[in-house]
Amino acid sequence: MPAISKSVVIDTLFDALSQLPDFEYSKDELFDILKQTDIKYKIPSDINTVKPTNPYLEFLRHNKPKQFGDNKALSEQWAIIKQDPSQLQFYNQQSKQINLQRGFSFDDDGSLIKSNLSSNQKIKQQILFYKNNCTTPSKPIFYGKKFTPLAQFKEFLKSKFHYPSTYSFSKSDLDSHKTSFDFNPKIYSNELPWFQYIENNMTF
Repeated sequence: MPAISKSVVIDTLFDALSQLPDFEYSKDELFDILKQTDIKYKIPSDINTVKPTNPYLEFLRHNKPKQFGDNKALSEQWAIIKQDPSQLQFYNQQSKQINLQRGFSFDDDGSLIKSNLSSNQKIKQQILFYKNNCTTPSKPIFYGKKFTPLAQFKEFLKSKFHYPSTYSFSKSDLDSHKTSFDFNPKIYSNELPWFQYIENNMTF
């Protein structure tokens, strides 16, 4: 039987530690600490992905046992809660609020719309959410870092063609748009429709 890889051992250990009730670090935070060391390892593909929660996970978070053991009692308790609309509503609301804070959206029927935002984009979305008094900004969010002429041009195009602000143009499409609009990064004045587009039309 082949030896277990170091990456698997680290991932398993960090997962177990993060589940301890009194442990202060999350799995992501443990990997962030590990990055600062000289230890060579492979980061699991799901670490940089922000995941949604659900009512059952929130139930476990509120009722996690103080030590490892048989979870049969928790399973029975959850079965009872699912039959009680008032108790179930509490965990539904908890999970919905956390998912909103993580940058997820909901369809008209209340079902979760999975987001393709990166972790950094979600963090920025959450920061703007709180800066806006815990309400979603009315203007699209600019997820870039610099207000360059090219960035202004891209956001202008997204609006013109009704793309979300998270949309990424392929190189061929962007080159085609540059030609159509005579885009020149060295020419930037208020006569251009994308001049200061981000500052005037987006949240950043």
